[in-house]
Amino acid sequence: MPPPYGVFAIIGNHDIYADWIPVKRGLEQAGIDVLVNESRAIEKDGQRLWIAGTGDPAANRQIASQASAAPDIPLTLREVPVDEPVVALAHNPALWPELAKRGVDLTLSGHTHYGQFAIPALRWSLASPFLEYAMGLHQTGASTLYIHPGTGFWGVPLRFGTPAELALITLTAGS
Repeated sequence: MPPPYGVFAIIGNHDIYADWIPVKRGLEQAGIDVLVNESRAIEKDGQRLWIAGTGDPAANRQIASQASAAPDIPLTLREVPVDEPVVALAHNPALWPELAKRGVDLTLSGHTHYGQFAIPALRWSLASPFLEYAMGLHQTGASTLYIHPGTGFWGVPLRFGTPAELALITLTAGS
């Protein structure tokens, strides 16, 4: 039985490096809705929630054929009414400040793997020197960012202080 509200994915930096167009095509052939600077509305019981998916900053540094995968926040949110809730999928958490300024309620990111080496009690990881938001949960105004630590690794097959995680996020209606 297919999920009642669909399955959504976004692209990340390694998808760009691998040539994102075949990656996107493969995901779509598997029945996954790949959002690249676009949004979809989900409706239940007369209520609407928007799922927005950004491009990835890695596309800014790649060849011209990858340019359509570069993040474009205004384009991503173009169809979303100002007063409706939005969950944004943005692989790179560096996109969160602009998403928050535009009223996105929740941004889900990854990218950092928490540097594969972290000291969570100090809110520090090997990714911290490179990204303002490198791990964990962040809040500004009514906008929340959650950075997932990932389930694997990149490069060196090691994780210290960053156990693999499967996150279950339950959304509830606000007041």
